[in-house]
Amino acid sequence: MNNKNKYYLKSNQKFKFSIFLILSLLFYQNIYSQFTWQRLYNGPFNQQDICVDMSPAPNGNFFAVGYSKKPTTQGYFIYVLKLNPYGDTIWTRIIDSVSNETYSCAESGDGGVVIVGEGHFALKLDSAGNIAWKRFYNRGGIVCYDIIKTSDGGFLACGEQLVVFGSAFFRYDSYVMKLDFNGNILWDTAYLAIFDKPLKSVVEVSGVGYIYTGYVRNFIPDTVKCLIFKTDYSGNIIWEKNLKIFNRNAGGTKIEKMTNGFIICGGTPDTTLSIGRTFILKIDNLGNIISTRYLNSNIREVLTDFKIINSNRYAMTTYNNIAKSILSDSLGNIIVQKSYSTQYYTYLFSILLLSNGDIIWGGGARFTVEDADVWIIRSDSLLNFPPIGIQPNANNLPSKYGLFQNYPNPFNPVTKIKFSISLRANVKIVVYNLLGEIINILIEKEMNSGEHEVSFYGENLSSGIYFYQLIVNDNIIDTKKMCLLK
Repeated sequence: MNNKNKYYLKSNQKFKFSIFLILSLLFYQNIYSQFTWQRLYNGPFNQQDICVDMSPAPNGNFFAVGYSKKPTTQGYFIYVLKLNPYGDTIWTRIIDSVSNETYSCAESGDGGVVIVGEGHFALKLDSAGNIAWKRFYNRGGIVCYDIIKTSDGGFLACGEQLVVFGSAFFRYDSYVMKLDFNGNILWDTAYLAIFDKPLKSVVEVSGVGYIYTGYVRNFIPDTVKCLIFKTDYSGNIIWEKNLKIFNRNAGGTKIEKMTNGFIICGGTPDTTLSIGRTFILKIDNLGNIISTRYLNSNIREVLTDFKIINSNRYAMTTYNNIAKSILSDSLGNIIVQKSYSTQYYTYLFSILLLSNGDIIWGGGARFTVEDADVWIIRSDSLLNFPPIGIQPNANNLPSKYGLFQNYPNPFNPVTKIKFSISLRANVKIVVYNLLGEIINILIEKEMNSGEHEVSFYGENLSSGIYFYQLIVNDNIIDTKKMCLLK
């Protein structure tokens, strides 16, 4: 073969390899775009760890923000996790408490996250988890329940301010603070209440200002009304509404923008359920009611979060000691719902919508009287996710057992799985598909201590994501993912 033919042969081989590599990467990415999971994340003190809000980060990553109970006092640390799209931990941070609890976060616009909660403060972490700034504003009785990134590059937070008169009289005013990019207060104001007027949620109205929701009552036995008001960019009130829903008590929990107005979701009782019926209220830009619906649910439950997926599909989280994720249409009809229970409590407090249609749900799960773990689910657009993923993360795994990443990965058609046990035990290695169905049981027997290895053959399976799981003495130790790429 002459040099010219050798050159063309090598060039053709390189071209074929490049095409194969590109197609493999595209296929690999497509598989992972459909990847769903659920996980538990145990905090460093094995106490009550809860996720209350989430915000996106670059490259498909996201922040889960909440709090972790201090082991020796009644106070809490701020607890922040940065996770990748597959639920793997990039970093975690415990921040000595600037408040008793954290309630809300917003993306900072430069890869970080800004956090508010109980106490007159705001805190920013950069993309690496370092404290970029921490501001204390020195006004007492402040709780901020929501924060948003605003179009001018700053942030706006809303909540309530406790005002005490002597020893027996008090009220809760509405409170709003506008921050610049560095956390400095540009303005803040309290909207006076007769008795109780907290703000729970806010959205920006482009070119105009902000719309808030919450609830208002003028004395303890008074009817509670859904509070909605609109301000300009300086905080001046443009209009305010105090609404009953179906002529009953009501409080707004979340407000979201739609194409020609806004949707407010909250809670109100009805004639058959004493508490906790969820309402869906549509208003126009002037606060006029377009429509009012009940969520078509037959149990008492409290709404915790609400997001608009499209004009006829909404995502919601509720709880009544048991967490529930719900997809409904715009009329309040439930399309699909799932409930999640343990022997104690489960909570879902936050929803994060992804561009491919998947949904991330964040909250906490309690398995003992004292211990609760951060609990995150990534579901598809119909709430499907593998049932095998509910495991404590690696920070909480027994040190005497270990499950290692398969090699090679991706593989075709065979890969090796290593694991270690330090005591003689009954061991199972089980392989599942994305639906949580058992594909193969590679090992099921009593084994001696030491490192072990088993091969998994995928020649009769289709390309895709699979899970393998180590079970010792009927206890799930760890689960890992692997990719078969043919």
